[in-house]
Parts: sequence; C-alpha cells; structure tokens
Amino acid sequence: MLAKYFNYLPHENNKLTYLATTYIQLRLNKKLTDRGVQAQLALLLSFPYDPAAGMYSFHVQYLANEGRALSDELRPTNNGEIIGAAKDFVDKIVAEMKAGR
Repeated sequence: MLAKYFNYLPHENNKLTYLATTYIQLRLNKKLTDRGVQAQLALLLSFPYDPAAGMYSFHVQYLANEGRALSDELRPTNNGEIIGAAKDFVDKIVAEMKAGR
C-alpha cells in the first residue's frame, strides 16, 4: 500500500519494525502554489507485532517541509495550511491501511 505513494526502507530495532519513506510532493491549495510555495512529506511508521492478538500496532510520524519554486532549499514548516494538507494526507494513508488496501 505504501508503495503506491512512496519508496521506503524497512529496518528493525529492539523488536520494532520501522518503515522510513522517501519524500513526496504534497498537494497544496492554489493560493499557496500561486505564491510559489511547495511542500514535501515523508513518513516514519513503526510497529510491533503482537503474536498473541495476531495484530500490528502502528505509530505514524510525519515530516512536512516547505520550500519555494526554483529553490532546492526545503525546511520544516509551521505553516498551518501545509500542516493541514499533510495531516489530511496522513489520515488518508491510515484509512487505506485500516481498510487493508
């Protein structure tokens, strides 16, 4: 499911599995893009597997970076509109994971 959006690298540490994704371009509203604002999003998913319950317990973290068109410089953002777009995208991914897509 993640491969639909990201490339990712799994690794294990202390009985937890981590999936660190690449950055993708985040869709922003026209008001931001008209001003040359762009944003990228990456995820870090971690999960233990509970053999007794036969279930995974996921923890999803994200990093949204903001930049400007024609610039290679991106930095973590506190822009509410970008954070909102990032949260909406993360919610969509989580919903797809819950639905088993």
